[in-house]
Amino acid sequence: MTLDPADRVARANQVTLGFNNRFYSRGSESSGGRMLADVSFSVLYDIANRHPGDFYLDGTFYPIPYFSTRAIFGYSLDKAQIDEGLLELTYSTPLGTDFSIAYRYLRQIPLFFEGFPAGSAIASEAVPNFDSLNQIGFNTRIPLTRSWALFYNIAYSFEQQLLLGNRGGVEYISKCRCWAIRVELDQDRTRGVTYSFNYTLLGLGQDNVRPFAPRSAQSTTGSLDSTRPF
Repeated sequence: MTLDPADRVARANQVTLGFNNRFYSRGSESSGGRMLADVSFSVLYDIANRHPGDFYLDGTFYPIPYFSTRAIFGYSLDKAQIDEGLLELTYSTPLGTDFSIAYRYLRQIPLFFEGFPAGSAIASEAVPNFDSLNQIGFNTRIPLTRSWALFYNIAYSFEQQLLLGNRGGVEYISKCRCWAIRVELDQDRTRGVTYSFNYTLLGLGQDNVRPFAPRSAQSTTGSLDSTRPF
């Protein structure tokens, strides 16, 4: 929600249709089938202006154990052009090893896409005609032992040929698997270089292999937060 009147739509009369389907492999007598894909389709129609809107495909595929593919495809039926795309390949093991590479494309960014602190050098160097995304990112997490792990994330923009940010550090999980700490070094365009120390208590139902992964990642592949520094 925003209080800025410039970020409001005065009127809309639209309808969206969609469906979701999951695909499973054939199970055996001793075990059930494994999920192979979770796919959603949706399409929008603008009733007021009488023209079709965007068609979206959003799916996650699990072709083989420990490997997954996330894909998002947005196509404008009215303009006959690709508006948005995301392709992410992830390898993730139960022991906590993660590798992922992602490519993201967005033809038209939102009006209020990025904010910088007032008077910052980054704001003065901003390119005024920056209006789309064309980025690639790489994330990795490597466990050294049951308690220690290293992680690193990096993202690069082809649109402006610049490094968006990178982040790395070390994690420690206690032998009782009841608490964990993380020390990280983070560098991005808005804040520069920052250091942080994180501490978390692990309870029932939490991931004690990747204690700092988002819950959405823990429930699927368990991969490191692939949304940063994107």
